[in-house]
Amino acid sequence: TIAEQLNGKELSFNNINDTNGALELLKEFDEPTVVACKHGNPCGVGSDETSIYKAWQKAFNADKTSIFGGIVVANREITVDMANEMKEIFLEVIVAPSYQEKALEILKVKPNLRILLLPSIAVKQPKTAYDIKKINARIKALRLQMGGHAVNLDSCGKSTANGDNVSYLA
Repeated sequence: TIAEQLNGKELSFNNINDTNGALELLKEFDEPTVVACKHGNPCGVGSDETSIYKAWQKAFNADKTSIFGGIVVANREITVDMANEMKEIFLEVIVAPSYQEKALEILKVKPNLRILLLPSIAVKQPKTAYDIKKINARIKALRLQMGGHAVNLDSCGKSTANGDNVSYLA
């Protein structure tokens, strides 16, 4: 499922990359959890048995400096209490399965804040899923659920475009 953007500027490449990394980490947790990520690295993860607000506080308090300009993803609804605290810091993106109506109003006061609605946020990747990366002008695939084994796409098939080798999954 594709996320619906509710507010903010267009997502940049870095926003998308950081958000994807944060979402993949978030999917490791079933309990209420918040992940903060910046420049592709987690800078705060908080979980609580019952409270998404407490999970947010733990994630924020893990590194109050690095979260500045970062991405925050939550696997439960964003509450008014969370929104009031989030609006006080500079965040690039917030992603959640839902938002309390008042919480959304609070966050939308920041016109550049990218707010994404992703109801299927907790859906895990299938065991056959790959993460595709470009490394030194070559494409590599990493199977997400199979112990992180790399697959060399060079052995999967070839195609040429303008004389360049292009690898793809067959």
